Amino acid sequence: MDYILKFVTSVGEFLMGDGKHSYFKISAVRGLGFPDVERQTIVYSGRRGEKTVSKRFMPRTISVRGDCLKKEAVAEITSCMAENGVLYVKCGESERKINVTPTAMEDIEKIGDVTRLVLQFTADDPAFCDCEPVRKGIYERVDLVSESFTPPCVFTRRVEGGNLINEGDVATEPVITVICNGASEGEASLIIKNNDTGAKIEINKTFSAGETITIDTKTAEIYNVSGSSLLSSISDDTYLSEFVLKRGDNRISVVSTELSSQISVICEYDRKYLEANI
Repeated sequence: MDYILKFVTSVGEFLMGDGKHSYFKISAVRGLGFPDVERQTIVYSGRRGEKTVSKRFMPRTISVRGDCLKKEAVAEITSCMAENGVLYVKCGESERKINVTPTAMEDIEKIGDVTRLVLQFTADDPAFCDCEPVRKGIYERVDLVSESFTPPCVFTRRVEGGNLINEGDVATEPVITVICNGASEGEASLIIKNNDTGAKIEINKTFSAGETITIDTKTAEIYNVSGSSLLSSISDDTYLSEFVLKRGDNRISVVSTELSSQISVICEYDRKYLEANI
């Protein structure tokens, strides 16, 4: 299977492919398939086999072997391999990405201007994802009242909850953004619930006009636009790391109390896959 790989870091990037459109010609690549799985099992006396009680996907190691066709390009590759980055994997029309840490760069041999290299990357999270995340509004209530109107008319536009479909292979951790265009009168409550998993996020605070709140469930952080933590504003029974989107349908509901109608809630998430190609 022919792959085109691109490693992108904060200091630069380089392309790996067939040698026609890149200065690194791939001869072999490993680690793009199904990741290794670690299982915990128990054995019952007198019974056949064993019982799996838990499993987890192990970190992924990706190895790329090939020829660097330009002598001066080795220095560019070395510079990039000193930084963490994103590895893009393209196969046909399919392209996915994965966050990686370079862990090895071995110079095997030199033949004229050609340098044969083996590059190794480690992904703590073995899942690949699409190049662009899914972004969907799950709550919006906007006043449409003007100084003059002619009936019949609509005074508000509402989007209250929605069904988020995770088409990936595993559960994914969303980033939720709350945009408040109007202030609350005193302390208000905002509850975001995944009705299919039972997990919820409850925020109790005085909301300010123009305030933007980011809820990152992967890092279990909640903060405003200035970066100040708002963890003290969530309820005791809110566990951010448990709010995930399982595979398939996720019916999300949003309930606000004592809160201005000028509010929007947007959910952004990656579809995560256990292999690089479809």
